[in-house]
Amino acid sequence: KSDYIAYSEDPSIESFENLTVGNFTRILFQYQKRFPIHPKMTLIINPEFGFMFTDNRDPSSNYDKSSGFEYHFGGNLTNFKRYLFSFYGLNRNQVNAFQFMHLGTSLQINPVSKFYITPHANYISASRGYFDEYIEDAFWPKYKWYDENSFAACYLYSLGSTFSYNSVIGPINIDFTGVGG
Repeated sequence: KSDYIAYSEDPSIESFENLTVGNFTRILFQYQKRFPIHPKMTLIINPEFGFMFTDNRDPSSNYDKSSGFEYHFGGNLTNFKRYLFSFYGLNRNQVNAFQFMHLGTSLQINPVSKFYITPHANYISASRGYFDEYIEDAFWPKYKWYDENSFAACYLYSLGSTFSYNSVIGPINIDFTGVGG
């Protein structure tokens, strides 16, 4: 548990003095499993979830305005930042949430040497609200992410395919992905 100063993009906040989220605890789970189903095909399953619990439910804690403690989603590049997750079809950091459950699946196909085709699907249930409010509807969210009701459980999904070539200068990737929700 820690007591941190929050960062806010809210223009109404003029000073960062006394702008805290209070004591909080984070739980983060990430897992990836690859299943070879053929010498040139691999099924990849990637479940993840992250939750943030706060001791301070005081409205003056600015829990809803702090962005330094969120989980961030978007982009498809490998990230080394702890709370930044790839989500095909989004720009980097396009979706931010305090609570989330994500499932990503893909099928990596290697039709010829150094060339890969990877169809993929992603689904996320997320919220900027408190855990107990989120978990009630987390498995069947009623809102799309862009409904601007991000304090309730919302969903977002993407479907697409990545075409990759492993060249001498490094991998070359072209991705086509559609996003809904």
